[in-house]
Amino acid sequence: MGFYGYALVSLQSATRVAALYTSASSAASTDVATACSYAVEELKSNINMASISTCGGASPVNVTATQITGPDGTPAAQVVVTYTTAPLFAFPGVLSGQITVSRIVQMRIRG
Repeated sequence: MGFYGYALVSLQSATRVAALYTSASSAASTDVATACSYAVEELKSNINMASISTCGGASPVNVTATQITGPDGTPAAQVVVTYTTAPLFAFPGVLSGQITVSRIVQMRIRG
């Protein structure tokens, strides 16, 4: 279970770092390629991420970055990072051995 806990913590960190980048300016708010590179770098220590350098497709990580209106009415960046863990072991009726989790972070655009 520690592996899954670590995957969740690193996913949250990856999403936060990508959102921090996209909130730098309106132009950066939709820069999926750079947000992906930040997220992938944060997830590198997970066992199925060692050789991964891209998002989407066959990659276990997918990133979206959009500009939204924040709760205070100002422009904000929203990043969604979805990560699929490496298949490990299953607990029948509890855990299938592989999980897919998404995290969403929104930050006000600073620039």
